[in-house]
Amino acid sequence: MKHLFLIRHGDYDKSSGSLTEEGIRQIELTSAMMKEIVGEDYDSHRILSSSARRARESAKIIEKTFGQEDTSNYLPNLHTWSGKLSHDQYNLFDNLVRTNKDQNILTIVGHSELTDLYSKHFDNSRFEGSGRIKPPAKGEGVYFNIDSGTLKNLSRG
Repeated sequence: MKHLFLIRHGDYDKSSGSLTEEGIRQIELTSAMMKEIVGEDYDSHRILSSSARRARESAKIIEKTFGQEDTSNYLPNLHTWSGKLSHDQYNLFDNLVRTNKDQNILTIVGHSELTDLYSKHFDNSRFEGSGRIKPPAKGEGVYFNIDSGTLKNLSRG
């Protein structure tokens, strides 16, 4: 794997669970940044998403940006609703990264636990704790270039 993106879903309507217009715009901007980063090198792109509606809709926008159709896999255990990750959940995310190592690009769309807590764990375990990650807002994410050992926040501000 060369590229790992951990993306937080866009802003959403709390009653319907669907992305708001702002949430759609947020993910469109982030997915455009993602495509700019990888350039034309986006074959073998696996998208995994939480099964929550806002995350599924965010994953669909990323698929569209990359010219993919119905390639996302939805996983019900990618969120905790607690703002914390258990040891088993850290292991789950580590396993998702490990089992998709043959993909050129792995994108995981989820919630704040993924983009904040797991990205810091991944940074500490693989990038020697650079500590440069700021918690992404809704519709933002974290990018890891596995080959070069670099990372960056994907933020609008």
